[in-house]
Amino acid sequence: MVEKVSESKGIEINTVKGILTILVFIGHILLGSLNDNIFRYIIYSFHMSLFFFISGYLLNIQKLMNENLLILFKKYLNRLIIPWVLAILIYSFIQYGEDIINNSFLMFYKPYYHLWYVPAFLGYIAFTFFLLKLKINIRTILISLVPLSLFLNYIYIRPGINLHFNSALFSIVSYLLRPQFYFYFILGIFFKKSFKNKISIGINVI
Repeated sequence: MVEKVSESKGIEINTVKGILTILVFIGHILLGSLNDNIFRYIIYSFHMSLFFFISGYLLNIQKLMNENLLILFKKYLNRLIIPWVLAILIYSFIQYGEDIINNSFLMFYKPYYHLWYVPAFLGYIAFTFFLLKLKINIRTILISLVPLSLFLNYIYIRPGINLHFNSALFSIVSYLLRPQFYFYFILGIFFKKSFKNKISIGINVI
């Protein structure tokens, strides 16, 4: 469901994605918490937000509006869902060995490191799908997400804050779906919809 882009713009977007992938790798190997390592703090302050912005920008919103939920599920089953499940099972077998059965819920609720990206991405697509089916336009979704995004991002960069949320559902949603990044996904959709013919976002790297 990714919209086709011109060859030159495709190269530029892939360049940005390549740089972000390298930053993800660097961010995971740097030692210390976000508050203890300034370089890690800088990387984490924008790299995933920009990843989701690009994902939203590349989403074919017209096709999404015309799909039904079953077809949407089938589109991503072989491309993302099955590889994601296999990656989790392989890592969990290495991590837990014979105890994998006892940890079966944990490995899907709290997948290893970057493996949370796939359920978050699919969750954003599904949520956007339902909102569009309710005839809520992208601008309204974006505006409504501003205060929520500011609040969640503030919590994310200030891990010492304790809001006393003990709900299992809240814990699953906050870790697996990372709702603080949904704003940037919608912003990517809005940006393309509003400025596609006015602004080129390409970045040339020599």
